[in-house]
Parts: sequence; structure tokens; C-alpha cells
Amino acid sequence: PPRTRATAGPAMVGSAIRALTWRVDARRVRYPRAVDSLPRNRRTAAFERRITRALDRLVPASAPVLVACSGGADSTAALIAIARSGRTVAAAHFDHRLRTRDEADADRAAVEAETAALDVPLRCGTGSGASHAEDAARGERYRWLAAAAAEVGVEHVVTAHTLDDQAETVLFRLARGAGL
Repeated sequence: PPRTRATAGPAMVGSAIRALTWRVDARRVRYPRAVDSLPRNRRTAAFERRITRALDRLVPASAPVLVACSGGADSTAALIAIARSGRTVAAAHFDHRLRTRDEADADRAAVEAETAALDVPLRCGTGSGASHAEDAARGERYRWLAAAAAEVGVEHVVTAHTLDDQAETVLFRLARGAGL
């Protein structure tokens, strides 16, 4: 790195900035370069390793997976982690027709942007919107995901849920008398 002198002038300021930048870069932890342009840091790298380890316990490494992606934070994080794991992956987005057209279009656009950034193929489907019951919509989504997986020749489908989603599901099942 260049050294700075005691006198200050425009050239010296630039030199000092370059020296400071070099020192910061030299101390920065470097991570393996992802194949995409999406942000990555220590936390995302740790999350990606956890997802990869969990998936490795459940699915053979050579098996392709279909990731259900709503455009929310949970499914988007899962999609990014699995795509970065080196596995063969495809994404699936399902519109239940329960939200406004603008909201549904925004979700789909977000998923399309993420899959394009990751170079992951995307399949999209649309529900009937006939039932506003969450269980019926979930069943319709799972039936479509099974059909989409069969169409692309994938045996394993990944869905992502936050802890709040899981707690809500447990409460609905208990309220319904179905148990855990």
C-alpha cells in the first residue's frame, strides 16, 4: 500500500484513502464467490450451510429439488440457499387468487427477479380462488406442487415456513381438533 507524507494536498488525500481502503479490504473476511449478484455476508453464509446440511440429511445430493417460492422472506431465503448449495433446483410459484391482482403480480415479479438472478427455472401456477379457507388453499397449492414436480421430473419439494407460520398451523389444527 502507498505511504502518506506529513504534508496534505489533493494527491496525498487520495493516497491516504487508497491506503485506508487497502487496509480495510485486507482485513475483510472473504467468502466463496456466489454465482449470483445477490448480497451475501457471514449470516447468510451460515444460514446457507445450515440449509445445505439439513437438506443433505433428507435428500440425496444428486437429487434435484423443486422449491415452492411465494416471494416472501422465508421461501426466498430457502430458494437462494438451495440454489447456492450447488444442487439442481427449480422454483415454483403459485397464485391462490386470494389477494388483489396488484399484490399477486408483485409477488410473481419478485419471484421472477430472484429466479433470474439465480439462473433457476421457474414454473408458475394459479389456483381457482373458489375457497377463502386457508386449508383448502393449502391443499390446492400442494396438489399443484405435486403435479409441477412430476412435470419437471423432481421427487423432492421444499417449502419454507417461519416459526410464526408453524405456530399458526399448530393452532389451527388444535382448534379444529386434528391434533399436531
